[in-house]
Amino acid sequence: MKKIILSVVLFSLVLLSACTSLVSHSPQLVSVPTDEFSALIQSRPDAVLLDVRTPEEFQAEHLEGATNIDFYGEGFRDQLDQLDKDQTYLIYCRTGHRSGITLETMRELGFTSVYDLDEGITDWKASGYSTVN
Repeated sequence: MKKIILSVVLFSLVLLSACTSLVSHSPQLVSVPTDEFSALIQSRPDAVLLDVRTPEEFQAEHLEGATNIDFYGEGFRDQLDQLDKDQTYLIYCRTGHRSGITLETMRELGFTSVYDLDEGITDWKASGYSTVN
């Protein structure tokens, strides 16, 4: 009887450990509202801020510290695929459409931590946050 109880307890611990491991390493690829995106920029200084608008849009204004990869540029998917998939990325575009598609592309490519600015730089500015040029 003790062997059965011990076996059940050990099995339960192994199962619990496996579930905890899955939860802690589950991918985080989501769209977030502007205030949460701003908080992520502040709380994750190691994250890569990625602007997926055109170079012309980027040159006119962008979020400070952002890197530009043109959504419409040749080889866009290949450029994404070359990035570190274990790095955290904060992505945005003008209204959230291109970055939303980029979020799904990054999910397909195996990225593990990507946050998309839901309403884009348009809502960022309307919410009173600054840009640079």
